[in-house]
Amino acid sequence: KHITIMGLGLNGGGLAAVRFFLQKGAYVIATDMKTEEQLKPTVDALNADKSLPLENLTLRLGEHRIEDFENADCVIKNPGVKYEGNKYLAAAKAIETDLSVFLRFTNSPIIAVTGSKGKSSTVSAIHYGLNQAGYKCYLGGNITVSPLTFFDEVNQDTPVVIEFSSWQLADLR
Repeated sequence: KHITIMGLGLNGGGLAAVRFFLQKGAYVIATDMKTEEQLKPTVDALNADKSLPLENLTLRLGEHRIEDFENADCVIKNPGVKYEGNKYLAAAKAIETDLSVFLRFTNSPIIAVTGSKGKSSTVSAIHYGLNQAGYKCYLGGNITVSPLTFFDEVNQDTPVVIEFSSWQLADLR
């Protein structure tokens, strides 16, 4: 598959998506309006990961190209990117997010938390409580950990606690 990741970014979500899709055998274009210099920590992390088939990765930094969206089997959209008036997303055949991909393909029990205040505290408390009760569980979502980072470590017996922002919820079907 050919995957375009819109928004490589600095907060880990784009990096997790690039790693996930490269490890699954996809050809990946990571595109961001920020320059390589601005994205240096993320670019350095990718280049340092010798387990990745970097020959299947194209970094398109400082610009977006419409053909990268038209030719992709799927575009992975950063939650901060808006649909409205976005000619690149309008050209995409399919649009997903790291959370929507995780939710579509995992068989883990999900504990989801959203709201206007207290989400991070609540998911952290739930995660802590599950760990104290003896469950091996994972924490992700808006709390800055993409669930794609632990996708291969979870199964139907592994609870996953996810914090959803309103932006992330808006992207789900």
